Amino acid sequence: MPFGAALADGGVARFRLWAPAIGEVSLLLGEKRERRDVAMKPLAGGWHEAVVEDVAAGTPYAFRIDAGAAVRKA
Repeated sequence: MPFGAALADGGVARFRLWAPAIGEVSLLLGEKRERRDVAMKPLAGGWHEAVVEDVAAGTPYAFRIDAGAAVRKA
């Protein structure tokens, strides 16, 4: 799976980001007041991944790199 999000049946989504030089990545999921901050697991090859339940298609998301500014997928 490439960078970004993939929605599966039952509202489960997998989010991935390739950032080999980054130590910590968080997923910011949803809008400001109801946003979830989910730690992403580092994988081999520089990938970071989070699998999240209860996600609807079209839910906004961004990645936070090393506790810095959020980066939204274009």
